[in-house]
Amino acid sequence: MEVLFLRVAEATYLAPLASLSEVLMAAALRPVPTAPGFLRGLLNLRGRVVPVIDLRERLNLPSRPHFQRRNRILRVEVGGRDLGVVVDEVRRIAVLDPAQRRHLTLSGEGVEPFLGDLWEVDGELLQELHLSQLLSDAELEALGTQT
Repeated sequence: MEVLFLRVAEATYLAPLASLSEVLMAAALRPVPTAPGFLRGLLNLRGRVVPVIDLRERLNLPSRPHFQRRNRILRVEVGGRDLGVVVDEVRRIAVLDPAQRRHLTLSGEGVEPFLGDLWEVDGELLQELHLSQLLSDAELEALGTQT
């Protein structure tokens, strides 16, 4: 599987490359008053309005009020619409062997569907993120009324 390594706070995660449309430099976002907490703002992407999600917030980490130089916006499709996802840094692209996967079985309330299996890479366990599952149907519906 071809993956993108990305950093959020002090942790490195990976996301399947096939789930990404493009990687963008951090850009000015238009804030949206009374928006849900996960919505960082709106991006004008070549004339289209793209809602941008704060991955730190999705992972229950403190947000940064301003973009840093290494921040990137990943463009992904969620529920049939384009969304941007702010990450602290994009590290590299690599191909992982399925033997590196360490299946993670979590169930019950509070388990986020966007958290995938663990992968052993260079002696570390890294969590896979399913970026296309970042928002629930209710959150997508709420987002639809914001844009």
